[in-house]
Amino acid sequence: VDIHYPGGVIKDSNGGRITLPAGDHVIEYIAFDPCYNMSVCTLNIHVADKTPPVTVCDQHTVVTLNQTGDVHLYAETLDDGTFDDCYLDSFAVKRMDESLACMFPDTLFRSYARFCCEDVGDTVMVIFRAWDHYGNFNDCMVEVQVQDKLPPRIYCPDSVMIECTEYLDSLDFSRFGDPTYTDNCNVQITERIIDNTNQCNIGVIERILTARDNGGRQDSCTQRIRVYDPDPFDSTTIVWPLDFTTNSGCTVTDLMPSSLPSPFDRPVFVDDECSLIGVTHEDEIFTFVPDSNACFKIFRTWKIIDWCTFDRQGNYAQYIYQQVLKVNNISPPLIVRGCEEDTICTYDPDCNDGFIELIAEAIDDCTPGEDLIWHLQIDYFDDRIIDKDSAGRGELIDASGDYPIGRHRIKYSFEDLCGNKGTCTTYFEIINCKLPIAYCLNGIAVDLMPQDTNNDGRDDWGMIEIWAEELDLGSFHCNEEITFSFSRDTTDKARMYDCDSLGMRPVNMYVTDRVTGNQTFCSTFVVIQDNNNACPMTMTSQAMIAGIVADDEGREMESVEVEINGARTAMISTNEYGAYAFNGMPTGENYTIQPVLMGDPIDGVSTFDLVEIQRHLLGIDTLTDPYKQIAADVDRNKQLSVKDLLFIRRLILGLEQDFSGQPSWRFVQKQYQFTNPNAPLEENFPEAFEINGLSGNMIYVDFTGIKLGDLNGSYTRLDSELETRSPVELNADIRENTAGSYEVIIRPETAQTLAGVQFTLEYEADRWYWTGDWDAAGQEQGNAAIAEVWPGKISFSWSNPGGNEQPELRLVLAGENAIPNVSLSSEITRAEAYSLEGMEFPLELRGSQAELSIAFEVYPNPFYDMATLRFNLPANEPYTLMITDMAGRSVFSRENMAGEGPDEINIHASDLPGQGIYYAVIRASGVKKVQKMVFIPSR
Repeated sequence: VDIHYPGGVIKDSNGGRITLPAGDHVIEYIAFDPCYNMSVCTLNIHVADKTPPVTVCDQHTVVTLNQTGDVHLYAETLDDGTFDDCYLDSFAVKRMDESLACMFPDTLFRSYARFCCEDVGDTVMVIFRAWDHYGNFNDCMVEVQVQDKLPPRIYCPDSVMIECTEYLDSLDFSRFGDPTYTDNCNVQITERIIDNTNQCNIGVIERILTARDNGGRQDSCTQRIRVYDPDPFDSTTIVWPLDFTTNSGCTVTDLMPSSLPSPFDRPVFVDDECSLIGVTHEDEIFTFVPDSNACFKIFRTWKIIDWCTFDRQGNYAQYIYQQVLKVNNISPPLIVRGCEEDTICTYDPDCNDGFIELIAEAIDDCTPGEDLIWHLQIDYFDDRIIDKDSAGRGELIDASGDYPIGRHRIKYSFEDLCGNKGTCTTYFEIINCKLPIAYCLNGIAVDLMPQDTNNDGRDDWGMIEIWAEELDLGSFHCNEEITFSFSRDTTDKARMYDCDSLGMRPVNMYVTDRVTGNQTFCSTFVVIQDNNNACPMTMTSQAMIAGIVADDEGREMESVEVEINGARTAMISTNEYGAYAFNGMPTGENYTIQPVLMGDPIDGVSTFDLVEIQRHLLGIDTLTDPYKQIAADVDRNKQLSVKDLLFIRRLILGLEQDFSGQPSWRFVQKQYQFTNPNAPLEENFPEAFEINGLSGNMIYVDFTGIKLGDLNGSYTRLDSELETRSPVELNADIRENTAGSYEVIIRPETAQTLAGVQFTLEYEADRWYWTGDWDAAGQEQGNAAIAEVWPGKISFSWSNPGGNEQPELRLVLAGENAIPNVSLSSEITRAEAYSLEGMEFPLELRGSQAELSIAFEVYPNPFYDMATLRFNLPANEPYTLMITDMAGRSVFSRENMAGEGPDEINIHASDLPGQGIYYAVIRASGVKKVQKMVFIPSR
């Protein structure tokens, strides 16, 4: 059998199996017999190839862009051994992203794939395809990384020069040109500025331009912009200050540039942005300039430096000028303190020397205080003999010391460096203010002298005159100038007694120091007898019961009701000397005498009394006076406890009105001796006097009054006494808390340790209300309490028994969306502060809204002829303006209503009594502001 196929002929006479390649074939069968006869037939056979080739390609490949920014990746470069059973025909490739890649549609298989600048840095997937001769194909995918290895090139514009006046921080550098650049792909241009100019705006600015392509390659260039000064600073632009001479009073401070007018004050010059000018001056002061009319002379050396200009040696350019200032002064120093007469008290029992503070102070308009020359002369007893003469230097003369009792003359003198002298002469007096010692005879007995009152020749009445000095038993005072009287009235020297005065009569003998007017007294009695039978009838079956009611400090108590019960019942009130007397009491009868005084419960009761009780309960300072313990037991339960503290606190805050209906005073027999003075409440001390069988006159039935709640005896204190003391200044710090809510913080203006503070805080109840929020220093220990008895008035009490706290109150007011106006008053609780020693001081509140709105100044100050007081208050706000001297005496006052805008009041020299220091005080809305003002008359 011959098998014909395109590749040749296969002979197989064995009729076996054969393998044919793909394609069209013809099979010819030939049959032979033994005679070699044959027969032939043919068979056409088509063998088909349906197996695709096996593709083998690189999984990763890298291509690099050329100078035109693209590259072709041919399919053959991706083949890595692709094969087929028969034979391969062709290869092709296409990108898998079917969008317009590199502006070229690449959705069909081609002999190559195109890549461009947009592909740099990315990995692009492509499909590699192989075909065999019969159209069979197969694919594989390849990751293609596109790289750009050609760097960009950039070229800067030329360097330029500009004037320094053109250079600003906001300078637009694009005005100096744009760069040129080349690259096979797109680039990004960035700009960086390096400012190498100095503080004078002179130097070089480097403009660094950088081109960066997508592959991260970059190229840079630098453009330099040189900044220069076309017109440097020089001395031709300087106008130096003129020399200055003044004949009016002035100080060195007044000759400082800031105090001088133009053109004497400072140099004037022209500079620009390219200059940095420094101006300094140094003063050389000469006093008492020889061969000159000047009191003192100042050589002021001005120096101007331009830190932007240099001389030929490389130093900064500087310009120097000397200005001359002269002062011709004829104004003497002004003595502002020490020229007032002064009197002090001593309490030495022997009337020895007394200490007095004598300090004079002067100011001068030219000479500094430390350079003033002072002179002091003192004439003891003003006898025209100088007993002390001294001199020194400075603005103060301190002549304080011990001086003999009497009136003395003192002369102060201050001289300035210009030879001007200010002098004043005044007097000071040392007085011994110790109370005189009163010693009384222990009663005297006198007989009435018969008198013929109707001139009928017969004695019908008895009378006797007794002089106060007849009761003296050696009273004295070291001044040796005393007088005697029966009352505080020193003219009340004699008393007349008659038949209506029979019996024992209590009297007081007053001893008065005629130098100081100080008084003391002793109590005694006068027994009026009728041994001469001068009276029509002498009663012998009646007696007198009398006595004195005084507090525990011996102060007589007036208007105390004294009740007597027994054979007779009566009630009388003590007189101004605390005395009472029941006359004509039948003898042999029993009587009970008892004083009663309801009184005002709050009299003398204060936060300091709380402090004393707290110290006692805490064991800090035990109450050893039995009368103080009785005063502290306000609930009368015979023991001191927190209950007494709470009751007193509620009384101070206005929450209690009385002592549960009980009188606010208790009385104890003066003669009673406590068995244990440290525990008087454990005793049944007598509060009434019992008389069993009156046998005769009893004139010593005395009682000691005890004011409940008042441990320091302040019930007798006058408000005027408190007003003479310097106030404790509180500050009201008002801070916004939330909208319509403000926190009010009240604390002392300066840190100080106080024993207690109490006051009534007032605010406008129609605009604000207290939220109830508050806290205070010591609140946790029960040392602070607060109450609002009625709207707009909050009472507050704070105590400091340990002496280690600072007073502070915080509370919250809500209402209108504006700063609340608060003030202090004594409406409910008296406004007072207490030192640790128990001294009371008035309170003054600063920092309220009203005060914050007061702007107050005096101009000029010091002044010569007229000063203007300027202040700013809300329109129609009433105010009081007052000017006082250093002693606090008013020399000028005015009341008015504030107008729109600032108000001004002119004070002329004629409005004041003379030169010196004064204080201008303006009061409005319950607050005040003070300005010191110095008046120096013009020359």
